[in-house]
Amino acid sequence: RSHRSAARAVGAPHGGRALILAGTGLIAGLIGRRIRRQVTRMFETQHERQKVLDVFGRHVSPEVVNKLLEPSAEPSSETRHVCVMFLDIRNFTTYSENKSPADVVSFLNQLFGFMIEEVNRHHGIVNKFLGDGFMAVFGAPLTDGRDCRNAVDASRAILARLEAMIAEGALPPTRVGIGLHAGDALTGTVGSATRKEYTVIG
Repeated sequence: RSHRSAARAVGAPHGGRALILAGTGLIAGLIGRRIRRQVTRMFETQHERQKVLDVFGRHVSPEVVNKLLEPSAEPSSETRHVCVMFLDIRNFTTYSENKSPADVVSFLNQLFGFMIEEVNRHHGIVNKFLGDGFMAVFGAPLTDGRDCRNAVDASRAILARLEAMIAEGALPPTRVGIGLHAGDALTGTVGSATRKEYTVIG
């Protein structure tokens, strides 16, 4: 009996350690699973954000990206009332004839930089670049109900900033043409499984 009591006395601490180790392993496993789930969710979120950016290009305002990433937001094809802006640089061919390709790209980037800012600021998206200009859309994929007013305000802001930069000597004398058209159009994605683009047709 004394031997059994001694064995129980010796075994008790070992049994306690075993329970502690088992409990610690269980807790570590649960923590590990939680961390894996969080990491997986993070990658899924990044993947969804990348999908949106692939569809809508790199010149979408952060507000638009955030709204599109909401669970209910889906860029499906639909008929919407939109206002489309077409902007082009006047006499661009004459300007570019005596410039190097690097100078032409630098000039375009300087112009497009502030123009895209104004489009984004007025709740539009630059849908595609057209050489010496671009096409922007107001009212799709999201709208605030003031799409035509936003397009007009963006156009006026672009012209004001262009005049100011020319007056400051930051840009050579430059003229741009801006055309706006409002109406119903089919909006959605076109392309293949590997490359899609959000566009407006109509």
